Amino acid sequence: MKYRYIAMEREYGSGGREIARQTAQAAGIPCYGREILEEAARNLNLPAVQIEDMEEKASNSLMYSLYMVGKMHAGDGDMVSGEGKVYMAEQAVIRDLAAEGPAIFVGRCAASALEDKKGVLKVFIHADMPFRVERAVSEYGVDRASAETVLRRCDKRRAGYYHTCTARKWNDISNYHLILDSGKLGLEKCAEILAGML
Repeated sequence: MKYRYIAMEREYGSGGREIARQTAQAAGIPCYGREILEEAARNLNLPAVQIEDMEEKASNSLMYSLYMVGKMHAGDGDMVSGEGKVYMAEQAVIRDLAAEGPAIFVGRCAASALEDKKGVLKVFIHADMPFRVERAVSEYGVDRASAETVLRRCDKRRAGYYHTCTARKWNDISNYHLILDSGKLGLEKCAEILAGML
């Protein structure tokens, strides 16, 4: 395989998780998303819901982000915030899973954990708002009247966590090798493209 790993970030409702699962099935490799959070929660001896809450509250301050990134890269486990400990735990889980062989990682700033690995394809999945609203309503049971608000809130949370942990903008195209529009291409075609890359 040219690429051994896919590190995927995605807009809420774009179908990124399903694309990752289909790609993993076609390539015969594991796919990790929420499993990363759950393992990090076990390692920290915290409930998964508390980890999610910490991710949601992650600061969006540039100065805080730079401070945290400096401490994380120095391997300093004495973090000021729980968010830093969560990030470090998730990064360790991703590295441990990557040591087992090729895999797909969804969210959780996986590209940062894999930065010293060769053969990492960094992917961002997005789609237009109408496509995402339809998926949120049909797949996740989100109320249509509040769907756009829910989508924006979830994207803001993901962007905030990504920025806090990496000091980079989550939707900056320069962070990725490949950006796929699942609304235009369809989930199956996106998975086919990614499986072809592997």
